[in-house]
Amino acid sequence: MTEPYREILVVDLLGGLGDLVMLLPAVHALARRHPAAALRVLTHEPGGDLLRGDPAVTEVITIGQGHSGAERAAVVDALALHRPDLAVTTTRYDAIPALLEDGAGRAVTDLWRRPPPDQPVGERYLRILYAEGLIDAADVGARPRLRLRPEELDAGELMMASWLPRENRRPPVLLVVDAGMGVKRWPRRHWQALVRLLRHDGYPVLAVGGPDGRPPPCPLLPRTGLRRLAALFAAA
Repeated sequence: MTEPYREILVVDLLGGLGDLVMLLPAVHALARRHPAAALRVLTHEPGGDLLRGDPAVTEVITIGQGHSGAERAAVVDALALHRPDLAVTTTRYDAIPALLEDGAGRAVTDLWRRPPPDQPVGERYLRILYAEGLIDAADVGARPRLRLRPEELDAGELMMASWLPRENRRPPVLLVVDAGMGVKRWPRRHWQALVRLLRHDGYPVLAVGGPDGRPPPCPLLPRTGLRRLAALFAAA
């Protein structure tokens, strides 16, 4: 049985939205195991929007993608404001693990630890936290879950319905056709083939983003905030 932690700081400063999404199950598992603790998350904008309003998170501390050393400075400030009994981080650069080891009562500073090639990163996080005695076994297989308010979900349903043909009978498919790195972008011909297959089976198809300004042959939704986008996913 772990000691009762009162202040938990989770630091994810890898920079990508996907990195933060992979960490969500660990955040929620820590909150469930330590319900009396104030759980604060330090991350980049705009990722903080994914956690705002989440009942598991006491405070979201964010920084922009700024100058060199901004992330380290943000960790120093967070430690000074609320000294954590427990710190957990995915971030390994700029000596941030050493800062947390010195500034927290206990620190778990390497959630990778040579993962097996067939193990998803998010699952690796959970297994390490379980081995450290910090989460329950039932949470090891948890999947990312974004907490949206009922009014956000309702708005997503209304927006999706406004873009779909009235005779639509099948649930819509929402494609994310862009990525932050060129190596992650699918060739346009593959998107075209996928859209044809989906339409052949009767699914209405909508897209978000567009690599190099070249969206696939389907309606392109206007850019929107992360939480609204998540509500659209929930309606698809």
